[in-house]
Amino acid sequence: MDEKLAENYPGTRWLIDLVRLEIALWERLDDRLKKEHGLSLAYFETLYFLMQQSEKSLRVGDLAKMLRVTVGGTSKLVDRVEADGLIRREADPTNRRASLIFPTVAGETAFVAARTTFEAEMARIFEGVLGEAEQQQMYEKPRRCRQESVGERHDEQREQPEHDAGVRLEVPCGTSIRHPASPPGQSTSPGARRGSHGFVAAARRGTPSYPSLPR
Repeated sequence: MDEKLAENYPGTRWLIDLVRLEIALWERLDDRLKKEHGLSLAYFETLYFLMQQSEKSLRVGDLAKMLRVTVGGTSKLVDRVEADGLIRREADPTNRRASLIFPTVAGETAFVAARTTFEAEMARIFEGVLGEAEQQQMYEKPRRCRQESVGERHDEQREQPEHDAGVRLEVPCGTSIRHPASPPGQSTSPGARRGSHGFVAAARRGTPSYPSLPR
């Protein structure tokens, strides 16, 4: 966008940059997970939400709300993940017309391994680009906007699990990752600044943390 035009329409520029960052992060992480684990980021996100639940189970409709995609699209995704042996379905004892989705042992194993790679790649992307204070601002401000300005507080409260299963799949810009096409992303050269918080420090500690950020 032209710089003068950007000055006149800062909200437009902010949103364009935010969406481009989201897509770039998705492409980079998707490429890394496919190369090292044969697991797409869409599969990873599906397993993530299941692992966040106290019973490790969800209905397709509930998963669709968490993914912010249609029930039809989610159902097709679930079919693919199930066909690859990473999740299974069981009848919902509270609703005969519905079924519950659970991760299989293979799915849980794949998620744990991919989670470590996910954290390491996030650290690599932002190392030397953002300091710890800047990262924390990126966690907090967009999430506050989501809650207060676009009415997601109720959704987040409904989706919040009773326990914390580890990694929280929320990019630092505070937006839920979506599923664009996934050509290999451009690499970001590492820098020198290292803080005690954020992706870089968390990866080095070996802890799967997105510092206490609910989805």
